[in-house]
Amino acid sequence: MGKCSRCGTESDTRFCPNCGMSMEQDTSISGLVEQGDYPNKESAIPQKKKSKRKLIIGLIAGFVCILIIAFGAYYGYVFEQEAREEEYISNLFDYATEVSTGLSDAEAQCNLVVAVWNDAIWGDTTQEDTKKYVAGAKDFDAALDNLYEDEEISKKISALYDNQEKVSSLMRKLKNPPEGYQDCYDAATALYQKYTSFIIMATSPTGSYNSYSEDFLKLDKETADEISQFIILLPD
Repeated sequence: MGKCSRCGTESDTRFCPNCGMSMEQDTSISGLVEQGDYPNKESAIPQKKKSKRKLIIGLIAGFVCILIIAFGAYYGYVFEQEAREEEYISNLFDYATEVSTGLSDAEAQCNLVVAVWNDAIWGDTTQEDTKKYVAGAKDFDAALDNLYEDEEISKKISALYDNQEKVSSLMRKLKNPPEGYQDCYDAATALYQKYTSFIIMATSPTGSYNSYSEDFLKLDKETADEISQFIILLPD
């Protein structure tokens, strides 16, 4: 609203309705404040408080997001480690099962080889488990050939080879053990060496009767020790 500089009359008109003088806008600070055009202290402070509040809320929200991401990454890592550990334990027990099966079958085959070899040397055809291989054989080599050419024995040898493939596959899975399982892996490796020797002895006998028998007994004892050590280290 304008104010006449001559008579002081206030009016929205271009000229003073009282004296006809040209009206002027009050541009003084007090006039601007009265008109609501000048920002006073009271109107400025709430705006500053609102801006600071938004900044604080933004910082808190950002910090919470960082915490959520950090906890998510941590628990993701923990979950991954737990899943890896569970898988490793499962492989350890599968390995123990397959090795035990293979060793049991290999031991039975080695015992049969020793029995056939012995009975062939002495010409004993009275034993039920060896006479089909010894009877009619001119020497122990022929008796052993009869043994490994037998259809039933061939199936058992094939099963041993299949078992060996499973054990070898599981052994590869046991590489790079999780933290705390290095001893289990070392024991599994030591047992695998004995297991492999046993499979070879059962499927491809070599040497003399005496050397084979002695090697078999020695390997049998060493393998039993390795099995005991491995079982002790298996997790409950």
